[in-house]
Amino acid sequence: MSAVPPFNGHEVVHIGEQTLSNLQVLAEHLAALIPRSNETALQVNALAVQNSSNGDAIAVLRDRTDMLNTAVQSLDNRTGAIADNVGHLANITTSSRDQIQDVAQSIGYLRADTAASIETLVQRIRAEIIPALTPAPIMTSNDGNTPSSSTGNPVPNGEATVPPSHASEAEYAFRLRVQVGDLRKYNGDRPNDAALFWTKEAALWLRRYKELTRANISETQGIHLLADGLEGKAKNWWLQRQAAADEGFEILPISVEGFLADVRQEYQELQAEESRRDRYEKLTQTGTVQAFVSKIRDVVIHLNPRPSEYEMLRHFRKGLREDILFEMETHYSHITEYNAYIRQANSIDLAFQRIKDIKRKSDRNKTGSQQSNSRSTAGRSDAPDKPARVYTIGSPIPSKKRDPEGFKTWCRSNNACFECGGKDHKATNCDKKNGTSNGASESEN
Repeated sequence: MSAVPPFNGHEVVHIGEQTLSNLQVLAEHLAALIPRSNETALQVNALAVQNSSNGDAIAVLRDRTDMLNTAVQSLDNRTGAIADNVGHLANITTSSRDQIQDVAQSIGYLRADTAASIETLVQRIRAEIIPALTPAPIMTSNDGNTPSSSTGNPVPNGEATVPPSHASEAEYAFRLRVQVGDLRKYNGDRPNDAALFWTKEAALWLRRYKELTRANISETQGIHLLADGLEGKAKNWWLQRQAAADEGFEILPISVEGFLADVRQEYQELQAEESRRDRYEKLTQTGTVQAFVSKIRDVVIHLNPRPSEYEMLRHFRKGLREDILFEMETHYSHITEYNAYIRQANSIDLAFQRIKDIKRKSDRNKTGSQQSNSRSTAGRSDAPDKPARVYTIGSPIPSKKRDPEGFKTWCRSNNACFECGGKDHKATNCDKKNGTSNGASESEN
């Protein structure tokens, strides 16, 4: 039996002190490891949330890939159909090209035929029509009193002739006939005094024709010229009158004025005077004062009886634009003479137009200045910010501190917690809201 060593209290105390010191050091290391453990736990939670988001994003991407494959298949089908249509179109184009060539060849033939026809017509005009328009030379009879033609026949009094040395004047007159233009057609309409205005226009056209061509046109020739301006029911009416006259049942007019009077009487507006009076009473200013005055004058000239100057003044006031009438009644109500009132109203209208023109130019200058300023501020730091980013399903989670509205939008789109951004719970059940730290820390960065 071995001997028991004696008890050494000092050694036990020394060992106890070393053990205590080692425990203190171990406690300090454990205290230092606790924050790191917490940080690691937070990072693990964040990675879990991110992995969950990535899983959703992958699912969305897979669905979109399937949709894209379907779209590609549909596109392949449509491409095949388009290829078929292109082939069909190529065939049609080839056929159309052949048809166009045939049409072009036909047009070439037609152009050649037309040119030949025009040349033939010009030759006929020079050979037949122009000589017919050239009167015989004036010759004096043996007694020196009665003028006669080269054939010895007397020339009717009052008819002008062209000497043979001026035969080119007939061709000149023919060219002037082309410059006069054709008389406007009239088809027998009645409303708005159509017959009345056409007959006045026809009389002016015939007078211009005589002045430019310097031709001595008889009344019968004038009637035939104006009758060519009739069409439709008006032309049928005149042809029927000519046929009746050939059979002795009708007497045609023998003067241009008689012909125009017959047209007015046949196609005068029903209740013409009442219609003219109604048009006069409905006249109002829709443009300038001068245009309003012209409309009144054009209608009044056909009224019977014509309104007095006082009645025309009252009607003119009634139809004036409100702003012009206000100025006239405020400053010029003492004017009672019609023409003087018109002149003053026209002056006010012109002044208003000048003011509008000045304002319009000023507005254009302001608009141009604003556009120039907007171009100069482009690219500067104080320029308006870009539109906010749009967050949808599968997009990265934004920072709750730097972009709170974007964070809310992302949570709403992803059905996530409005406190930490987690997708496995609602804000009411969020541990972060209740004091613990199990939320998605990425939203706080």
